[in-house]
Amino acid sequence: MTRWSILGATVLAVPVAGFAQSPPSYVLPSLTPVALVMDAGISSATNKPGDRFPFHVAEDVKQGDLVLIPAGSVGEGEVVDAAKSKFGGRAGKLILAARFVTVDGKPVQLRSFTPGSGKDHANAAYALGGTVSGWAIFIHGGEVVIPAGTAVAAKTTEDVELHAVTQDPR
Repeated sequence: MTRWSILGATVLAVPVAGFAQSPPSYVLPSLTPVALVMDAGISSATNKPGDRFPFHVAEDVKQGDLVLIPAGSVGEGEVVDAAKSKFGGRAGKLILAARFVTVDGKPVQLRSFTPGSGKDHANAAYALGGTVSGWAIFIHGGEVVIPAGTAVAAKTTEDVELHAVTQDPR
């Protein structure tokens, strides 16, 4: 840094290269679908409310050609409610919630955690009857089991400002 004194006033010369420009950011709208994959198995027989579990993003979340949430980004979910199967044929219960996925060190809040790969499963969930919050397809011996590797879907909870990771070369 160079220092000059002109008529009693001190002027500092600061190199322009010292100021880094941040890359442009883009707004990812609320309710944007995010395809996820479970990284750990969850069971109504062993898990309890408050347990946390890991997952990762299955495919890039894009806005046009810009990738805002890259595939492989890690996140965390929580067991909201769980109950073992009971006598009398009552099935186990397991309610899960996606909490967030981390993008560039920033948590992006998630919601609407459902089995599947981001497609609409509303009719299937209604047909199953709500005994285990739409997870009935995973009942094994009365317990609800969601194995590692299961595709699930969530949505962003709010508009979030993110930097583009890369442009799609296609």
